[in-house]
Amino acid sequence: MPPEDRAASLPPDLCHLPQPVGRLAGLFSLDKVGLIAIVARLSNPIGVAALYVGARTVGLWEGGRTDCHVGSEGCVESKIRAMFRESAEVKLRFVEENAPRIAAVARRMAEVLQRGGKLLFVGNGGSAADAQHLAAEFVNRFQRDRRALAAIALTTDSSVLTSIGNDAGFDQVFSRQVEALARSGDLLVAISTSGNSVNVLRAVEAGRALGLATVALTGGSGGALVAAAEETFVVPSHETPRIQETHITLGHALCALVEDLLVEGPQPQAETAQKN
Repeated sequence: MPPEDRAASLPPDLCHLPQPVGRLAGLFSLDKVGLIAIVARLSNPIGVAALYVGARTVGLWEGGRTDCHVGSEGCVESKIRAMFRESAEVKLRFVEENAPRIAAVARRMAEVLQRGGKLLFVGNGGSAADAQHLAAEFVNRFQRDRRALAAIALTTDSSVLTSIGNDAGFDQVFSRQVEALARSGDLLVAISTSGNSVNVLRAVEAGRALGLATVALTGGSGGALVAAAEETFVVPSHETPRIQETHITLGHALCALVEDLLVEGPQPQAETAQKN
Protein backbone atom coordinates (compact mmCIF):
# COMPACT_ATOMS: atom_id res chain seq x y z
CA MET A 1 0.00 0.00 0.00
CA PRO A 2 1.44 3.42 -0.90
CA PRO A 3 2.39 5.74 2.00
CA GLU A 4 -0.41 8.10 0.99
CA ASP A 5 -3.07 5.42 1.47
CA ARG A 6 -1.58 4.11 4.70
CA ALA A 7 -1.48 7.66 6.10
CA ALA A 8 -5.14 8.20 5.23
CA SER A 9 -6.12 6.41 8.44
CA LEU A 10 -4.57 9.17 10.54
CA PRO A 11 -6.69 9.60 13.70
CA PRO A 12 -8.71 12.85 13.77
CA ASP A 13 -6.95 14.08 16.93
CA LEU A 14 -3.61 14.05 15.08
CA CYS A 15 -4.86 16.00 12.05
CA HIS A 16 -3.30 19.24 13.26
CA LEU A 17 0.25 17.88 13.27
CA PRO A 18 2.89 18.91 10.70
CA GLN A 19 2.76 16.66 7.67
CA PRO A 20 5.86 14.47 8.21
CA VAL A 21 5.06 13.85 11.87
CA GLY A 22 1.36 13.30 11.30
CA ARG A 23 1.89 10.96 8.37
CA LEU A 24 4.51 8.92 10.22
CA ALA A 25 1.98 8.52 13.03
CA GLY A 26 -0.62 7.28 10.58
CA LEU A 27 1.85 5.04 8.73
CA PHE A 28 2.88 3.19 11.89
CA SER A 29 -0.58 3.32 13.55
CA LEU A 30 0.70 5.42 16.45
CA ASP A 31 -1.73 7.00 18.86
CA LYS A 32 -1.01 10.42 20.37
CA VAL A 33 0.77 8.95 23.43
CA GLY A 34 3.04 6.81 21.31
CA LEU A 35 3.85 9.71 19.02
CA ILE A 36 4.72 11.97 21.96
CA ALA A 37 7.03 9.27 23.31
CA ILE A 38 8.94 9.18 20.02
CA VAL A 39 9.09 12.93 19.54
CA ALA A 40 10.27 13.38 23.14
CA ARG A 41 13.42 11.45 22.25
CA LEU A 42 14.22 13.92 19.49
CA SER A 43 15.82 16.33 21.93
CA ASN A 44 18.77 17.25 19.76
CA PRO A 45 19.22 18.64 16.24
CA ILE A 46 20.55 15.33 14.93
CA GLY A 47 17.36 13.55 15.93
CA VAL A 48 15.17 16.18 14.34
CA ALA A 49 17.23 16.04 11.14
CA ALA A 50 16.90 12.27 11.09
CA LEU A 51 13.11 12.53 11.28
CA TYR A 52 13.08 15.05 8.41
CA VAL A 53 15.39 12.96 6.20
CA GLY A 54 13.46 9.80 6.97
CA ALA A 55 10.16 11.48 6.16
CA ARG A 56 11.44 12.71 2.81
CA THR A 57 12.90 9.27 2.04
CA VAL A 58 9.58 7.46 2.46
CA GLY A 59 7.71 10.19 0.61
CA LEU A 60 5.79 11.65 3.54
CA TRP A 61 6.94 15.26 3.23
CA GLU A 62 4.92 17.55 1.01
CA GLY A 63 5.48 20.77 2.95
CA GLY A 64 3.09 22.66 5.20
CA ARG A 65 0.52 20.90 7.36
CA THR A 66 -1.36 17.71 6.68
CA ASP A 67 -4.85 18.10 5.25
CA CYS A 68 -5.77 14.65 6.57
CA HIS A 69 -6.90 13.89 3.01
CA VAL A 70 -9.51 16.66 2.92
CA GLY A 71 -12.89 15.06 2.77
CA SER A 72 -12.31 13.04 5.91
CA GLU A 73 -15.36 13.88 8.00
CA GLY A 74 -13.60 12.99 11.25
CA CYS A 75 -10.72 15.34 10.50
CA VAL A 76 -13.01 18.25 9.66
CA GLU A 77 -15.04 17.70 12.82
CA SER A 78 -11.85 17.57 14.87
CA LYS A 79 -10.81 20.95 13.49
CA ILE A 80 -14.24 22.42 14.27
CA ARG A 81 -14.09 21.16 17.85
CA ALA A 82 -10.58 22.56 18.27
CA MET A 83 -11.71 26.04 17.15
CA PHE A 84 -14.68 26.06 19.52
CA ARG A 85 -12.56 24.75 22.38
CA GLU A 86 -9.91 27.41 21.84
CA SER A 87 -12.53 30.15 21.68
CA ALA A 88 -14.11 28.98 24.93
CA GLU A 89 -10.73 28.72 26.68
CA VAL A 90 -9.76 32.27 25.69
CA LYS A 91 -13.09 33.66 26.90
CA LEU A 92 -12.89 31.83 30.22
CA ARG A 93 -9.35 33.01 30.85
CA PHE A 94 -10.37 36.56 29.95
CA VAL A 95 -13.37 36.67 32.29
CA GLU A 96 -11.42 35.18 35.19
CA GLU A 97 -8.92 38.02 34.85
CA ASN A 98 -11.43 40.83 34.20
CA ALA A 99 -14.83 40.15 35.81
CA PRO A 100 -14.56 42.91 38.47
CA ARG A 101 -13.46 45.46 35.87
CA ILE A 102 -16.28 44.46 33.51
CA ALA A 103 -18.79 45.13 36.30
CA ALA A 104 -17.16 48.51 37.03
CA VAL A 105 -17.30 49.60 33.38
CA ALA A 106 -20.95 48.53 33.15
CA ARG A 107 -21.73 50.74 36.15
CA ARG A 108 -19.84 53.61 34.49
CA MET A 109 -21.86 53.17 31.29
CA ALA A 110 -25.13 53.12 33.22
CA GLU A 111 -24.16 56.32 35.05
CA VAL A 112 -23.36 58.07 31.76
CA LEU A 113 -26.74 57.07 30.31
CA GLN A 114 -28.63 58.03 33.47
CA ARG A 115 -27.13 61.53 33.33
CA GLY A 116 -28.29 61.97 29.73
CA GLY A 117 -24.93 61.19 28.14
CA LYS A 118 -24.30 58.80 25.28
CA LEU A 119 -22.05 55.93 24.28
CA LEU A 120 -19.93 56.22 21.11
CA PHE A 121 -18.30 53.24 19.40
CA VAL A 122 -15.42 53.13 16.91
CA GLY A 123 -13.50 50.36 15.13
CA ASN A 124 -12.30 49.14 11.73
CA GLY A 125 -13.38 46.11 9.72
CA GLY A 126 -14.75 43.41 12.01
CA SER A 127 -14.41 45.83 14.90
CA ALA A 128 -16.58 48.32 12.97
CA ALA A 129 -19.22 45.60 12.72
CA ASP A 130 -18.94 45.05 16.48
CA ALA A 131 -19.31 48.81 17.05
CA GLN A 132 -22.54 48.86 15.03
CA HIS A 133 -23.82 45.67 16.63
CA LEU A 134 -23.36 46.98 20.17
CA ALA A 135 -24.77 50.43 19.43
CA ALA A 136 -27.89 48.74 18.07
CA GLU A 137 -28.28 46.64 21.23
CA PHE A 138 -28.30 49.80 23.36
CA VAL A 139 -30.54 51.88 21.10
CA ASN A 140 -33.15 49.16 20.61
CA ARG A 141 -33.03 46.43 23.27
CA PHE A 142 -30.85 43.58 24.41
CA GLN A 143 -32.95 41.32 26.64
CA ARG A 144 -35.38 43.74 28.26
CA ASP A 145 -38.13 45.99 26.98
CA ARG A 146 -37.07 49.47 28.11
CA ARG A 147 -36.54 53.00 26.88
CA ALA A 148 -34.04 53.55 24.10
CA LEU A 149 -30.51 54.25 25.29
CA ALA A 150 -28.29 56.80 23.55
CA ALA A 151 -25.55 55.05 21.59
CA ILE A 152 -23.98 55.67 18.19
CA ALA A 153 -21.42 53.88 16.03
CA LEU A 154 -19.16 56.33 14.20
CA THR A 155 -18.59 53.76 11.46
CA THR A 156 -21.81 53.99 9.47
CA ASP A 157 -22.16 57.33 7.66
CA SER A 158 -20.43 56.79 4.32
CA SER A 159 -20.63 60.45 3.33
CA VAL A 160 -19.01 61.64 6.55
CA LEU A 161 -16.36 58.90 6.46
CA THR A 162 -15.38 59.51 2.84
CA SER A 163 -15.46 63.28 3.20
CA ILE A 164 -13.07 63.22 6.16
CA GLY A 165 -10.95 60.50 4.58
CA ASN A 166 -10.64 62.46 1.35
CA ASP A 167 -9.94 65.87 2.89
CA ALA A 168 -8.12 65.11 6.14
CA GLY A 169 -7.02 61.49 5.83
CA PHE A 170 -8.28 58.15 7.10
CA ASP A 171 -6.47 58.65 10.40
CA GLN A 172 -9.06 61.29 11.33
CA VAL A 173 -12.32 59.64 10.27
CA PHE A 174 -13.31 58.99 13.89
CA SER A 175 -11.63 61.84 15.74
CA ARG A 176 -13.43 64.48 13.65
CA GLN A 177 -16.77 62.85 14.44
CA VAL A 178 -15.89 62.74 18.14
CA GLU A 179 -15.13 66.46 18.01
CA ALA A 180 -18.48 67.12 16.31
CA LEU A 181 -20.80 64.80 18.23
CA ALA A 182 -19.34 64.05 21.66
CA ARG A 183 -19.79 66.10 24.79
CA SER A 184 -18.05 66.03 28.15
CA GLY A 185 -19.53 63.20 30.18
CA ASP A 186 -20.06 60.84 27.25
CA LEU A 187 -18.23 57.52 27.00
CA LEU A 188 -16.21 56.28 24.02
CA VAL A 189 -15.67 52.58 23.34
CA ALA A 190 -12.63 52.03 21.09
CA ILE A 191 -12.29 48.59 19.50
CA SER A 192 -9.06 47.38 17.87
CA THR A 193 -7.77 43.80 17.87
CA SER A 194 -4.16 45.01 17.68
CA GLY A 195 -4.56 48.13 19.79
CA ASN A 196 -2.59 50.08 17.21
CA SER A 197 -5.18 51.33 14.70
CA VAL A 198 -4.20 54.97 14.23
CA ASN A 199 -7.71 56.29 13.60
CA VAL A 200 -8.96 54.57 16.75
CA LEU A 201 -6.08 56.02 18.77
CA ARG A 202 -6.86 59.50 17.39
CA ALA A 203 -10.49 59.08 18.45
CA VAL A 204 -9.41 58.22 22.00
CA GLU A 205 -7.10 61.24 22.11
CA ALA A 206 -9.90 63.52 20.89
CA GLY A 207 -12.32 62.01 23.39
CA ARG A 208 -10.04 62.50 26.36
CA ALA A 209 -9.39 66.09 25.31
CA LEU A 210 -13.16 66.69 25.44
CA GLY A 211 -13.61 65.03 28.83
CA LEU A 212 -15.02 61.69 27.68
CA ALA A 213 -14.53 58.46 29.57
CA THR A 214 -12.62 56.06 27.30
CA VAL A 215 -12.77 52.26 27.26
CA ALA A 216 -10.67 50.16 24.86
CA LEU A 217 -11.16 46.57 23.69
CA THR A 218 -8.02 45.04 22.26
CA GLY A 219 -5.93 41.86 22.29
CA GLY A 220 -2.43 40.40 22.20
CA SER A 221 -0.03 42.78 23.92
CA GLY A 222 -2.69 45.52 23.95
CA GLY A 223 -0.79 47.90 21.66
CA ALA A 224 -0.79 51.66 22.11
CA LEU A 225 -4.41 51.67 23.33
CA VAL A 226 -3.29 50.38 26.72
CA ALA A 227 -1.65 53.72 27.49
CA ALA A 228 -4.17 55.85 25.58
CA ALA A 229 -7.47 54.77 27.16
CA GLU A 230 -8.59 54.99 30.77
CA GLU A 231 -9.78 51.39 30.85
CA THR A 232 -8.45 48.70 28.51
CA PHE A 233 -9.61 45.11 28.15
CA VAL A 234 -6.88 42.99 26.57
CA VAL A 235 -7.94 39.57 25.28
CA PRO A 236 -5.19 37.00 26.06
CA SER A 237 -4.72 35.79 22.48
CA HIS A 238 -2.80 36.81 19.37
CA GLU A 239 -5.38 35.20 17.06
CA THR A 240 -7.69 37.83 15.54
CA PRO A 241 -10.77 35.54 15.42
CA ARG A 242 -10.40 34.61 19.10
CA ILE A 243 -9.99 38.29 20.04
CA GLN A 244 -13.09 39.32 18.08
CA GLU A 245 -15.16 36.48 19.55
CA THR A 246 -14.23 37.60 23.05
CA HIS A 247 -14.92 41.26 22.23
CA ILE A 248 -18.51 40.58 21.19
CA THR A 249 -19.10 38.38 24.24
CA LEU A 250 -17.75 41.18 26.44
CA GLY A 251 -20.02 43.63 24.62
CA HIS A 252 -23.05 41.43 25.25
CA ALA A 253 -22.14 41.15 28.93
CA LEU A 254 -21.95 44.95 29.19
CA CYS A 255 -25.34 45.30 27.47
CA ALA A 256 -26.93 42.84 29.90
CA LEU A 257 -25.39 44.46 32.97
CA VAL A 258 -26.37 47.98 31.90
CA GLU A 259 -29.96 46.87 31.34
CA ASP A 260 -30.02 45.25 34.77
CA LEU A 261 -28.78 48.50 36.33
CA LEU A 262 -31.19 50.79 34.49
CA VAL A 263 -34.37 48.73 34.30
CA GLU A 264 -36.40 47.81 37.35
CA GLY A 265 -38.41 44.63 37.45
CA PRO A 266 -37.88 40.88 37.21
CA GLN A 267 -34.84 39.40 35.54
CA PRO A 268 -35.40 38.51 31.86
CA GLN A 269 -36.40 34.96 31.11
CA ALA A 270 -34.45 32.80 28.71
CA GLU A 271 -35.47 33.79 25.20
CA THR A 272 -35.79 31.89 21.99
CA ALA A 273 -34.34 33.55 18.90
CA GLN A 274 -36.57 36.35 17.68
CA LYS A 275 -36.32 38.44 14.51
CA ASN A 276 -32.52 38.44 14.44
